[in-house]
Amino acid sequence: MPSLIQLSALHEQNYQMLDQLVQNWHEALSTVQFETSQQLVYQIKIIECAKYTNLIEMRQLSASLPALLQPLLQIRVYHDAKLAEVVKNKNIGRIQPSYDYPNKRMLQKDEKTQNNVFLNDWLKFSLKHGMAVPLPLNIRS
Repeated sequence: MPSLIQLSALHEQNYQMLDQLVQNWHEALSTVQFETSQQLVYQIKIIECAKYTNLIEMRQLSASLPALLQPLLQIRVYHDAKLAEVVKNKNIGRIQPSYDYPNKRMLQKDEKTQNNVFLNDWLKFSLKHGMAVPLPLNIRS
């Protein structure tokens, strides 16, 4: 069973880092794009806006890698609680709080924690190695 204390701390850290990258939380379908090298471009798109929450998508856009190898996460952002949690991974789908192990898809018992640790590492990398302040894009899709 995942540690709720550890998971809550990750959600708090993830929120703080995302808040540094996203300037306008209130515009649905707004997109922020930034790069950490010439080959690594990242994009954060706001999919849903509500009074206290957003659903966002964070993805890697690299011409040198096939789409299958490029991460894509959906993250629920709770502004009132200042938390951000991974709710969906393109390779897994919706993420459950925990899984029985073994299971058909061989997901780990603490898959939710692992996805949030991945997001945390990804955000730290983005903030540390970002080559420019994230730029809002006027892309609507």
